[in-house]
Amino acid sequence: MKRLSLLLLVLVAAFTLSACAKDSSGVNYEASDYSDTDTTPDEPIQDPDIPELNGGEVLSATNLPNLVDRKIIYMAELEIEAPDPAVIYEDVVALLDVFDAYVEGANITQNVYVVKIRILSSQFTDFVEAVKENGDIISFQKTSQDVTNEYSILEARKTALEAYHARLVELIVDASFAETIQLMEEQYDVETELNQINQSLSNFNSLVDYSTLDLTIVKAVETTVILPKTSTPYITVDETSIDGFIVTITNTDTESVVINFDVFQNGEFVHEYEETAVGESTVTLVLTDLDSNTEYKLKATTIAAEHRLSEVYVQTTTTESTFFNNIGNVFTSSLEALVGIFEYIGYFLVAILPFAMVGAIFFGGYKLLVIKFPQLKRVKRVATPTKYNTITGELISGTRVSDSKPESKPNPKL
Repeated sequence: MKRLSLLLLVLVAAFTLSACAKDSSGVNYEASDYSDTDTTPDEPIQDPDIPELNGGEVLSATNLPNLVDRKIIYMAELEIEAPDPAVIYEDVVALLDVFDAYVEGANITQNVYVVKIRILSSQFTDFVEAVKENGDIISFQKTSQDVTNEYSILEARKTALEAYHARLVELIVDASFAETIQLMEEQYDVETELNQINQSLSNFNSLVDYSTLDLTIVKAVETTVILPKTSTPYITVDETSIDGFIVTITNTDTESVVINFDVFQNGEFVHEYEETAVGESTVTLVLTDLDSNTEYKLKATTIAAEHRLSEVYVQTTTTESTFFNNIGNVFTSSLEALVGIFEYIGYFLVAILPFAMVGAIFFGGYKLLVIKFPQLKRVKRVATPTKYNTITGELISGTRVSDSKPESKPNPKL
């Protein structure tokens, strides 16, 4: 509106001056029309002494308004996690009724809640501590910014501009038309800068009076920490006897470990030993009260602090045998060989049994047929002596082969 008014004034002035020029174009001035009045134009109006300030410059104390308190802006960033972020958010909202605070903005997703909260600066610390109690803290950072100098500069600039504005108003009252236009332009510029300064001061006051908390609530995710595994030990049997062993267990890990050593016989637990060993060292164990000529299974594991249990190292060894053990072994071996022979005989009989059964079936069936049908009995051929003529080769008497047939019995029905 001010610019529009100024533009209208300029147009009106231009129109008036143009009309005056047309009216005086045909007028001849005479000497008597001139007077001795000094028509020299006045000097331009000088701007009041307003200090020129660059960024970071501070006015002297005499030019600064008195400040009761320093202008400090407090800010904090807090990130917490909880199994259910919605519950934590509701608890934080409930705190707004207890404290002088309000939510300035929020960005809420399923697993993340990002909230900007403004709190009265005198209650800021208490509010943050109350929020911390609602979940597990992931990170927290609190900062402050002293804006006293910037605020003081704006205040001083505002005071100077207000004085300059008042002076312009006074000059406009007694100024000519052309000077009025110039003064009004300067007045507009001054008012524009005053509005900007007032806005900046208002922002500073808001940030100083109400501190800012950027709160992030995330859903807690269960994480499994996998500890490193202890190195696997190994067992060395140094000596065997009829009733025990001497074994050496080597710790292959660089950390101190606890060694668990177990002895099993036929799958049953017999003995247990537990020893401590420093990194990369050995432990010797003497095992006694064992049975002679018996196989034992030896198992060893190790575990270090903040480590998982190592793999199981297994080794099998046998105690030495006595004289009676040897005799018993020979007898057992012989008995086992005899049992093996009978076992093979049994296998042989079982193997030929199917063939014997088949032969018996065929032979038995044939006997039954012969008994029931005698004519099926095979005819026996009987050879009789044969004589030949040695000269002619003719048959003299007998036959070469004679067949003997069973005598036919007369049919009683005939």
